[in-house]
Amino acid sequence: MNSFVKAIKWLVPAVLLLPVGLYLLLAGINLFDSKPSVLAIDYQNQIARIKDTTSEDASNGYVFALGFTAPQIESPMALGKQRLKLLYEVDAAISTQEAELPNVFNQINNCLNAPESPSACVVTLLANPEMTALLTDYQWLISRYQQLINFDHWQDTAQFEYYHPLIPFTSLQAAQQLSFLRVLSHVDKLDPQHISSMLNQEMVFWQTVASDTYNLETKLIANAFMANNIKWGELVIARLGGAKQMKALPASWQSALPDAVFSFEKVKVREWNYYRYLIKGNSPDDAKAPLVTKFITWLLLPLTQQQDTANRYVELLNPAADLDSPASAKCSDKFKDYIINPFGKLLLCSSSPSLVSFEQRFRETENQRASMVSKLQQNILSQNQLKTKVIY
Repeated sequence: MNSFVKAIKWLVPAVLLLPVGLYLLLAGINLFDSKPSVLAIDYQNQIARIKDTTSEDASNGYVFALGFTAPQIESPMALGKQRLKLLYEVDAAISTQEAELPNVFNQINNCLNAPESPSACVVTLLANPEMTALLTDYQWLISRYQQLINFDHWQDTAQFEYYHPLIPFTSLQAAQQLSFLRVLSHVDKLDPQHISSMLNQEMVFWQTVASDTYNLETKLIANAFMANNIKWGELVIARLGGAKQMKALPASWQSALPDAVFSFEKVKVREWNYYRYLIKGNSPDDAKAPLVTKFITWLLLPLTQQQDTANRYVELLNPAADLDSPASAKCSDKFKDYIINPFGKLLLCSSSPSLVSFEQRFRETENQRASMVSKLQQNILSQNQLKTKVIY
């Protein structure tokens, strides 16, 4: 009996100390981190260069967009510069609250997405006195949007905006809708070349944003605005006569979207920078996190080689790249493969990044462009043939 009690006394501490010992062993093994891979160094250099050169001058449309929600009597560029400075202060809670818009904007969205006859819906909408008043009251917002799409330069940052996106999608969408409704309200008085120039200017602006941004959310916003440019533009051109329709067709619609629009190389840099920030144990909600969460994070950090994890994340973002890195991004089912950087590898294997679904959205927009242009050209050809038959 005494032997059994003695065995229990030895066994219990041993069982309790075993995980502690294993933890300390793994922590000791992972004390020294990997060196940055070639592509990780390239990303680091890009991030540093972007931060040093992000332009605050009057030529950068990004700064204007940051301040787009400025009150009517204030300067969007001045507010944008303030927000850009705050963006580099990690603890700065940046306010981007957008003004609440009238309910009539829901009717505009419903019209644009009407499955049967969006054109008839828009005609009805423009006949509404409430819409006429809205166009008058928000003329300043329409003018501000025209100022924005006049920019031919967009340089944003790879800094992570973890509070919420800084580009005010709702306000920009409202401004775009009002701009097109203004055009539709007197489309019969406009020169087709003017319409072509307007459509082209907006499309080229959002192509520039999609090509040059480092922010995934901004890139997706740009894609949504390109798609809406095509939808609204089709409604505008359809209201013109056959001969005028061809003249109103913008140059940017008549060729495929540029390759840079489809590229996610710049987006990968910011996504990597944000992930690198998170694996250091940082979070925008750290101050509100429960003590248990903070304790678990503290325990797991020694089991995470931050640079090794960052190197592997680069490989996951660039699966086809020829990388000079000792790390392998492939997941393993063998325990021995998780001795080095165990938690970092588990993180990556449980949430592999994929941009395929986002890339598909841009292909859909390109298909929408090609289909719409083909349909318009066919309609114009049919109208011309009909006129020829009438003459003879």
